[in-house]
Amino acid sequence: MLLDLLRAREPYEAEHVIFIVWGGVEKLQAAAAKAKGETAGLLAELAGFAISNC
Repeated sequence: MLLDLLRAREPYEAEHVIFIVWGGVEKLQAAAAKAKGETAGLLAELAGFAISNC
């Protein structure tokens, strides 16, 4: 899972991946808010990780 891979990286590397895929933490949070089901939970967990580590 992406979250597991990002946890093993330096914070700046994780932030870089999040920026490339979602355009930033704010956009990741917006995607998590709009998502439904299991995807919503996974994106919310990833957003929480990004906020605390990036």
